[in-house]
Amino acid sequence: MKSDNAPHTISRQHLINKLRALGYSFKGRGKCTELWRKTGGTHRVNLDTRSRLSELYVRTLLRQCDVKPDEIEAFLASARA
Repeated sequence: MKSDNAPHTISRQHLINKLRALGYSFKGRGKCTELWRKTGGTHRVNLDTRSRLSELYVRTLLRQCDVKPDEIEAFLASARA
């Protein structure tokens, strides 16, 4: 059982679903990352290929996608459940 101090991780699939909801689509794969691009624009993000991602990583990536802090917290809460 995890202690309360243990860092939480989020499933990569949850984050992919959020990126798709934000209008991002898969563009290519590198050795350790995938490239996702916002449809109709030039904004890109690199997504790590690990199956579980740290909350800090997810928080940072969503900030890069211009997601508001309260929306990020709601996403993390639902992804942990």
